[in-house]
Amino acid sequence: MKAHKRVVLSLLLAFIVGCTIFAVEGEGTLLFSDSFEDNRIGGSPAGWEGAGMSIVDKRRVEIPDGNFAVRLDNKPSENGTIYKIFDNLDRCRLYVSFHQPERFKENLYIDVKTEEGGRIFGLFITGSGNVRIRDGGVQSPNILNLPNNLWHRVMLEWDASTQVWHAYVIGSKSITPITPEGGARFDPAYEGNPPRMILFEIPKREDRKVAYIDQVELYDLSE
Repeated sequence: MKAHKRVVLSLLLAFIVGCTIFAVEGEGTLLFSDSFEDNRIGGSPAGWEGAGMSIVDKRRVEIPDGNFAVRLDNKPSENGTIYKIFDNLDRCRLYVSFHQPERFKENLYIDVKTEEGGRIFGLFITGSGNVRIRDGGVQSPNILNLPNNLWHRVMLEWDASTQVWHAYVIGSKSITPITPEGGARFDPAYEGNPPRMILFEIPKREDRKVAYIDQVELYDLSE
C-alpha cells in the first residue's frame, strides 16, 4: 500500500510540474518569435540590429531548434551584440536559449533596456556559467551555475507598473527560479523611462570570444 501511494504521489507531482511548465510557456499573446530559420549562413539575422552577429548552422554548434542559430563574436574594440526595439514592452515575458562554448567562453548579458540603451534589468552570466541578476541596478553574487557546452533556456517576466521582474531557468522537467520569491527590482535610475529593447551581448576582449543565441520568444502579458 505504501509503495502504491508513493507511485500515485510521484505521478501527481509530475503532472503538477508538467502543468506548470505548460502554463508558463503558454500564457500571454505572442508578440515576437525568431529561431533564425529564414536567414542565410554567414549573414546578419534579419530584423535585428547589432554588431558581430552572424547566422551559423549545425556544422558550428549543435542547435536545439531547427537548423540555424546566431553566433556573437566580439572584437578588441567592439562588443558582440544583437538587439531589437519594440513600441511597448511594459508587461512581457521573454524566452531565449543560449550556449557558451568552453573553448571561447565569455560573459553573456541578457538585458531589457530603454530605447536609448539604459539597462533596466537583466541577467549577467559569467564565462563559467555562473548566473547573477541585476536587482535595483546592483549586480548580485552568483546564484546558480549553468555549465558550458550546453544549451540553456531562460525566461524573464516583468511589469513596468510595479517595477518588478522575475527570471527562471526552463528545464525539460522543471522550472528553477533565479530571482527572489518576490521578484527583483528595476533600476531606479530609469524610472519613468520604460522598457523598449531586448538585448543579448558579450563584451569586447583582446582574444576571441563567442556565444550562441536561439529560440527567442516574446509575449505580451497586458491582457
